[in-house]
Amino acid sequence: MSQPLEGGEILDALRARGLLTDDQLRLTMAEAQRSHVRAEEALIVSGAFPEADLLKWLAAHHRTQFVSTEKLSRANVDRQLLRMVPRQLAQRLGVCPILWKQSSGTLAVVAPAATAALEEQVRASSGAQRVQVLIARPAAVRAAIAKHYDGDARAFVPLVGERARKKKRASAAETGSFGALGDANSIPLDGFEDIDDFGFGGGAQGFGGGAQGFAGGATPAFGAGAGFGASPDFAAPAAKPAPAPPPGPPPPSPESTPLVISAPDIMAGLAIGGTDSSPGEARAPSSHPPEAMASEREAYLDMLHVMVTLIERDRKELKDHSVEVARLTGELCDRLGIRGEARHGIVIAAYIHDIGKSGNYHLTALNVSRYEGHRAQAQRSYGTPGRLFGGTKIPKVTLETLDHLYERWDGTGFPGKLAGKDIPLGARIVAIAETFADLTGHDKNPYRRVLQPAEAVNAVQGFAETVFDPSLCRLLKELAMGDLQKKLLADRRTVLLVDPDPDETTVLDIRLSSAGYDVQVARDARDALQRVREADIDAIVSEVELDGGSGFDLLRQIQGTGRSCPVLFVTTRGDRESVNQGFALGAADYLMKPASPEVVVAKVRQLLSKGAGRGIQGSLSEMALPDVVQVLGNGRKTGKLTVRSRAGSGEIHFREGHVWDSSFGSHRGEEAFYALMRIREGEFALDPTLSPGARLIEAPTETLLLEAMRRIDEG
Repeated sequence: MSQPLEGGEILDALRARGLLTDDQLRLTMAEAQRSHVRAEEALIVSGAFPEADLLKWLAAHHRTQFVSTEKLSRANVDRQLLRMVPRQLAQRLGVCPILWKQSSGTLAVVAPAATAALEEQVRASSGAQRVQVLIARPAAVRAAIAKHYDGDARAFVPLVGERARKKKRASAAETGSFGALGDANSIPLDGFEDIDDFGFGGGAQGFGGGAQGFAGGATPAFGAGAGFGASPDFAAPAAKPAPAPPPGPPPPSPESTPLVISAPDIMAGLAIGGTDSSPGEARAPSSHPPEAMASEREAYLDMLHVMVTLIERDRKELKDHSVEVARLTGELCDRLGIRGEARHGIVIAAYIHDIGKSGNYHLTALNVSRYEGHRAQAQRSYGTPGRLFGGTKIPKVTLETLDHLYERWDGTGFPGKLAGKDIPLGARIVAIAETFADLTGHDKNPYRRVLQPAEAVNAVQGFAETVFDPSLCRLLKELAMGDLQKKLLADRRTVLLVDPDPDETTVLDIRLSSAGYDVQVARDARDALQRVREADIDAIVSEVELDGGSGFDLLRQIQGTGRSCPVLFVTTRGDRESVNQGFALGAADYLMKPASPEVVVAKVRQLLSKGAGRGIQGSLSEMALPDVVQVLGNGRKTGKLTVRSRAGSGEIHFREGHVWDSSFGSHRGEEAFYALMRIREGEFALDPTLSPGARLIEAPTETLLLEAMRRIDEG
């Protein structure tokens, strides 16, 4: 089945109150599937509800106020306010900041729905003491983001139109602050164009004009006595004051002000920096600009990445384990809105969490919670990384994360027997990231086999509220699903590195992987040739001086297999004769060592810039088949999707996202497609090299999926 409709609970609530008929529901669902929009937007576009009526109902449902599209289109939002909620986070959450009340530290944002989780994420990211969510149409929120963050002055034109905007301005000038709606739950946003500083009214009068602030005239101010009162408090958010600097290393920039993250959804009170700082401690801003600080952090993590990769290259099944834990940790931090020094310190902990822990067992939070031997070893060694790095200028959040890695959500862990949100968020993140990496990386885990991502997510969720933060478990599931979608939409290519020197291949491996390539490594010519015969290799980067034959011999042998695979030599052999020999044999390029990794990656990218992408395989336990079809359709992919199950094998052919043909057993065309959609267990593989022939299915992809779901529901 496809993923649940975002905002679908609103449809259920409207139906329960008898406000939405069966016909309106069908029209709304069809519009949502066709346009890939939230339920609220589909209700408006399908004509089931006028915007004004729906916004009023939603405001009452969420116990807040609303802002009409026309009024929101005239808002002018101060740039300082936008910095409180980074654009990437605003886009992901579907929110746009519109107002800041400095006296109470309250930030007002517009969004299609008001939830506690949303408020918490915005609060933690912005540093505001309180967040108030005002309801707006989903398309209007997207337009507000485009207008204020991206500078698109015409973002609202498709929604309100130039003539409608002029008519509304004239009406507002005659009737006061409410325009056409005249509803006390509506937030009047007239008069933005005339504001020189910040606000949604005239000068110090704030939203509506007059001393009442938001509502204007005689209407009571919005939220009076509870945060949004008289409007003189509303102004552009001032730069955070600079408290007295702590002793020790240079403090971070204002961009890295300590966050207050009360996870699971976001985090509170996480001060990061030198070893002398502590959570919530006052800190002075850095003299370095935020861009310089971010660049330094990125360079530091790059260095750590290379160092840990070298350290772990002989760890057998745990090779690259800590690098994968750091990657997952970084993604979880990004999804939580943790940035700057906070993110930096937590990711450092992910890289070094295993350093110095000797013993027979691999100590993950899950292993330690289940096995007494693991627990005993962990109790002896959990503080080792902290002791090793405690005398350095390492962020305190890093040490906190490492020290509390084996705490449990239910309070039965160690060393502090902390429970729930009392456990540092960094420790909760790294614990779940490491466990997931352990379950999917090798077979020496509690399940004695490598788990598929969906299986690993289910395993982790089985320990939610005992070992792991339940909200982080849910977020991990979203990330695992997102990773598979990225693979489906990506054009992954495989590059084979052939060099006897691990130091040479390590850095290139890292750079090519970061550039989006799958990388394999061979140490000699025999191993390289075997890999070319067994795997789909798109390009080879090889040394000439190899064991088991030279790179030139390898090139000849590859050509003898009939494979078409460009070979780039990166070698210590730089005499003219060798260079000429390489090109004469058909080498794509020839570089002398030491060659910049960035140059090599650029050469590889140039060689592979044309042609179809590499295929991808997956399990239907990771992503249901209708979801796979929807992802390929939205991504406008071309190729053949093969499905294998106990019931048999079938195919779905795509051209630029359209379902072109399908076959399954004796079925062909639409009937084969509908039969395949019933499969729940099995594997799928996408071959993007196939170009479909004659089109046998004319129906749009969305129509096919809706009909498949109808047939499944009817049994």
